[in-house]
Amino acid sequence: AINPQITKSYASDNLEYMHKLVCIGSKYSFFLTWFFVLPILLETDIILKIWLKNVPEYASTFLRLTLCISLVSVISNTLVTSMLATGNIKRYQLIVGGLGMCVFPMVYIAYKTGLPVESAYIIHLLIFIIQLLCRLYLLRGMIKLQIRYFWNNTLVNDIKVALLSSVPPIIIFILMPDSILKLMTIIIVCIISILSVIYLFGMTRNEKEIIKTYIIKVKERF
Repeated sequence: AINPQITKSYASDNLEYMHKLVCIGSKYSFFLTWFFVLPILLETDIILKIWLKNVPEYASTFLRLTLCISLVSVISNTLVTSMLATGNIKRYQLIVGGLGMCVFPMVYIAYKTGLPVESAYIIHLLIFIIQLLCRLYLLRGMIKLQIRYFWNNTLVNDIKVALLSSVPPIIIFILMPDSILKLMTIIIVCIISILSVIYLFGMTRNEKEIIKTYIIKVKERF
């Protein structure tokens, strides 16, 4: 829903508003993904056992690494939209696309040198991180989006929410024995922990006011 607004703001030369949309879209994309990723990261083994019965070797490792790749990927969604809005994609695609094409030869070399099977996912994750950094560097010139601005308004909030919201579920994960009850408890604790931390540490004052106003409207309806 936010993508058309990013394109429209660039077309009207309202770069300041465009920067805000890029950061907000990236931040909340991460929050939404983290909402599902955290409980799965912690309870990967039991979830796969319930789903597949006979879990293949390395499946848990592959799933966890794939989820980490997804977290890095969603941060870049609005950055890509802002790049496409400029129409000036040649240099961007050569650099970022070229990095993406490095995954296959690097994985081939990794396997040829005897590295473990999960190295393919680790290489993929590292390439995604490097691509994110390149996007930020290129967009500094394309739409005047300062790296520090994106760091302060998006990445810092993502890191705070990820670290702080992980603490209560990890404590439950360590203390409780493996069971369906543990899985359900961790899911509930994750929901409460993530929502609380997002509100307390991941939102700006204006965003909190919007949430309060919405809650009041919902109460009035009932």
